[in-house]
Amino acid sequence: MLNCRGLIDVLKLFFIFLVGFADLSEIHLPYLGILFVFSALLVLKELLSQKIKFNWELVAKSLTIGLLLFSVIAFAARLALMIFLIVSFYLVFKRASFFGKSIFLISIVALCFLMLSLPSSKKRIDEIIYTKMELPNKNQKSEEVNFRYGIYNCVNKVLKENWLFGVGPGNVQNELNKCYASYTYKNYDDYTNVEYNSHNQYLDIWLKYGIFGLIFFLFFLFWGIKNSNENYGIFLFIIVIAMLTENILNRQVGVIFFTFFNSLFFINRIDNFEKSIN
Repeated sequence: MLNCRGLIDVLKLFFIFLVGFADLSEIHLPYLGILFVFSALLVLKELLSQKIKFNWELVAKSLTIGLLLFSVIAFAARLALMIFLIVSFYLVFKRASFFGKSIFLISIVALCFLMLSLPSSKKRIDEIIYTKMELPNKNQKSEEVNFRYGIYNCVNKVLKENWLFGVGPGNVQNELNKCYASYTYKNYDDYTNVEYNSHNQYLDIWLKYGIFGLIFFLFFLFWGIKNSNENYGIFLFIIVIAMLTENILNRQVGVIFFTFFNSLFFINRIDNFEKSIN
C-alpha cells in the first residue's frame, strides 16, 4: 500500500512528466494553466449538474479534475489556479449539497498541501511574499528582481505621453525597450536578453490604439455576454481575468483559444435565441 511519502514521490514523477510535456508542446505555462483550468471547470460543472451517485463515471470525472489541477499546480500557474478557486466556489455552493460542499472544502485543503509540497509552486508563492516593489537594478540577483514591477513602470511612462492615441501596434515594444534600457540590472534574463511585453492585454491594446481603442476592445469583449449561458460566462470570466496578467492575443495558442470558444459560445447563444422565437 502506498504511504504518504510514496504518494508524494509519485506526484513528483508526474510533475517531471508535465514539465517535459510543457517543453515539448512549447506552450507558455500560464496558457497551459488556463486551458487546463477551463477543462476542469467544465468537467466540474457537468458533475454538479447530474444527480451524484457513486459509480465509475463519478470516479473518472473526479480523477480528471484532480489531474488537471495537479498539472496547473505543477506549472505554477498562479492566476489560473485562482480562477479555478473563484469559479468552483461559485459552482459548488450554488449547486452542491452539504456533503458535496464538505468534500469540496476538504479537496481545497489537499490542494493547498500540494502547492506547498511541490518546489515549482512553492517557489512562486515565495516570490509573492518576498519580492520587493523595487525597480530592477545592478545590486539584485535574478530571484530578487520584480520583473513585472519594472514592466508596469515602463508601461505607465509610455502611456503618460501617449494615452489618447497610443503609439501604434508596431512601436509598442520599441517604446518599452527604450524605457527598459534605463534599468541597471544585467543578467541572462535582463530586459535586453528577454523581450518583455506589457503582460496585460488591456494595457497592450491601450498602448497600441489609445483610449478609444481600449473602449472599443472592451465593448467587443463583452458584446456576447447578454443572454449567454453559464459556460459562456465561465469562459469570459477566465479570459477577462487572464488578460490582466498576460497578453493572451499576442500568442497563437491564446488567439485560437479565444476565437474558437468565443465564436462557439456566441453562435450557440444566437441559436438558442432564434429557437425561442420560433
